[in-house]
Amino acid sequence: LGTLAWTVGSLALAVVLAAQVVHHFRQDLARHPQVGPPLRIAYERLGMALLPNWDLAAFELRQWGNDAATQGRMLVRASLANRAGFAQPHPILRLELEDRFGAPVATRDFEPVDYLKNPSQAGRLLAPGASSEAELVLADPGREAVGYRLDVCLRESPAVLRCARGPG
Repeated sequence: LGTLAWTVGSLALAVVLAAQVVHHFRQDLARHPQVGPPLRIAYERLGMALLPNWDLAAFELRQWGNDAATQGRMLVRASLANRAGFAQPHPILRLELEDRFGAPVATRDFEPVDYLKNPSQAGRLLAPGASSEAELVLADPGREAVGYRLDVCLRESPAVLRCARGPG
C-alpha cells in the first residue's frame, strides 16, 4: 500500500512538473507546427488566450506590381517569404491605395484564404525559408488611386490586428 501511494504521488508530481514546463515555454511551444495547434486549443478551452510571439519583421514581401485594370478590376501580385527560424502563419495582407501625393485613399485587409492560389494552404504554417505567392483582386479603384503599399499583419485577438509598419 505504501509503495502504491508513493508511485501515484510521484506520477502526480511528474504531471504537475510537466504542466509547469509546458506553461513556462508556452509561447515558444505555440509556434511549433505539431504542438502549437493542440496547445492553443487547450489554452482556449481553459479560457486563456495563447498568442505566440510571431515575428512580423521576418516576413519578406516582394511586390510584383499590378496588372492594368481590366474589366473593372485591379490585380496586385506579390511573393511572401518567411525568413524567421520557425514556422509562422500566413499573414493578413493589408493593401493601402494612395493618391498622387501618397495620401491613403482606401485600405483593405486580405485574409490568406483570399490571396493564396491554393486557399486550402491558408490554415497551414509557412515553414522557415518557405515562400508563397499572393494575388489580390479588387474592384477598379478609379483614377484617384495611383499607387499602393502592402503590409503584413497578424491578429493579436479577434479585434486587434498588429502590422509590421505600425498599429492595425
